[in-house]
Amino acid sequence: MKRKLLIPALALMAGCGPAELSPEQIREQIATYREQIAQLESQIETLDAQLHAADSSGAATAGGIGVEVMELRPEVFRHFFESNGAVKATQSAFISPEMNGQIKAVHVVEGQRVAQGQLLISLNDNVLRGSLAELRTSLVLADTLFRKQESLWRQNIGSELQYLEAKNRKEALEKSLETLQAQLELTQIRAPFSGVVDDIALQKGEMASPGMQVIRLVGLAQMTIEAEISENYLPFVQTGDSIWISFPTYPDLLVGTTIQRTGQYINPDNRTFQVEMKVNNPDERLKPNIVAVVRAEDFHSDQALFVPSTVIGKDASGLFVYLAVEEAGQTIAKKRYVQTGLSDANNTLITSGLAAGERVIVKGSNLAKQGMRLNVIN
Repeated sequence: MKRKLLIPALALMAGCGPAELSPEQIREQIATYREQIAQLESQIETLDAQLHAADSSGAATAGGIGVEVMELRPEVFRHFFESNGAVKATQSAFISPEMNGQIKAVHVVEGQRVAQGQLLISLNDNVLRGSLAELRTSLVLADTLFRKQESLWRQNIGSELQYLEAKNRKEALEKSLETLQAQLELTQIRAPFSGVVDDIALQKGEMASPGMQVIRLVGLAQMTIEAEISENYLPFVQTGDSIWISFPTYPDLLVGTTIQRTGQYINPDNRTFQVEMKVNNPDERLKPNIVAVVRAEDFHSDQALFVPSTVIGKDASGLFVYLAVEEAGQTIAKKRYVQTGLSDANNTLITSGLAAGERVIVKGSNLAKQGMRLNVIN
């Protein structure tokens, strides 16, 4: 039937146009042809339905094809988008000394848990301790001389200059002692936070200097998730928004949190901006640099009409669904063109073309034709 109708019509269309047409004329003819094709397809569907009814003699055909329908009613519809991210340790440090020195002792091993302030590395401090002992001896003498000079000064014995010189020497030695003690403390490398010793780069006897990595310390109690999101979602992502994070490494783990920070810069290379979230990691399952999948909501409606995505068809005129309608005491199929919006894993939002209360064919829609009798079985 389709071949008999379409081929002559298309042949007629092909022979109607002049040899040379302007671009505007070509566009007009294309639009006309598309409209004629849509009309022909509609007529074909009607004739197919009539032919099906005329040729069928079974009981099922007498009552129409069996279908299941869904009555449309306003419901909650939420749409989410996903973006890949990575897990970072909120506390992670490459620890190096603040002064040059030979490593005297390593007090931890790789994999060991340490508390904040715990001693990790000791540098050789023999020279400093020797200098400190000499300085303390000098300070004792300077303090004694100052006291004697002060006592004489109160008795108006001796010059003011002698008193001031004794006082200045004592105070200078006290400052030097404080400085040397501070330097001595720098030979003790301690943990800046609680965590796990992940790597020890230098061993006993080796020289360490400022800026040289000695220990990598990682804190796993809290992790940071960083993700790059397409700029298309910029209007829908704000600091404080709720967000869900899953991890391909742990399919059973789903964490809810909020956005801590949104980037203020669009990367020109991939047109994305950065977002950052923090999650607690009490069992320390999450490790730095594993993949995270960020899922955020970009649409929400409490009064939405939607249908299963699988029931939406498409022809030259656009997208359509089949409805089950009552006419002359019978239930028949009626084709309805629709406008659609966002889709989730199963459903598609209908923005126009359908109304609440109408019945959409959800099973058997692939067999339905315009005007065909239906047997609604649900």
